[in-house]
Amino acid sequence: MSYAISGYDFLPSLLDEREVSYLGATLSSEFESRTAAWDEGRGMTKMIYKPPCAEEYYHRVQYFLNSYLRTDLLETYWFCTRYYNKSFMAAHTDRNACEVSVSLNIIQDQPWELQLLDRFGAKQKFETLPGDAVLYSGIDLEHWRTPYQGEQYTQLFFHYVRSTGPYNREQGDEEPADYGV
Repeated sequence: MSYAISGYDFLPSLLDEREVSYLGATLSSEFESRTAAWDEGRGMTKMIYKPPCAEEYYHRVQYFLNSYLRTDLLETYWFCTRYYNKSFMAAHTDRNACEVSVSLNIIQDQPWELQLLDRFGAKQKFETLPGDAVLYSGIDLEHWRTPYQGEQYTQLFFHYVRSTGPYNREQGDEEPADYGV
């Protein structure tokens, strides 16, 4: 099913193995100096708002999506979360800066499904490999993850708004206290 109809799409191999390896190593290094903290909507996590190593990929994905969705997207923000054993993602919809969202798997030691309710109310499940992504309408589709059974999972989130859409004022988003949850 297409994004325009259902509000989501699976994007296999959005990044190649070399790109994922670079991001995984660089983000892992950045996470080493951070302390895990309890987040009510996620459990134990570490988060980085707009990690510099991901900026180039954020813009490349934006360029790809402009063509893929046949629209002009504006930048809002990106961030990275490292999840740990028993981390989760509570069911939620995102704030307005997340009109068009991409959830990109970077590192995993166990598969972890992203689940969402599509525009028809049907539950969809995505099990991604590193480099795979799910494109979804973050403000419209409720999405969640059940408790993680592995030890470590690193995810990049890219968020955009349509230039002619009702949320275009969200361009240039600043760091939120809750990272969109």
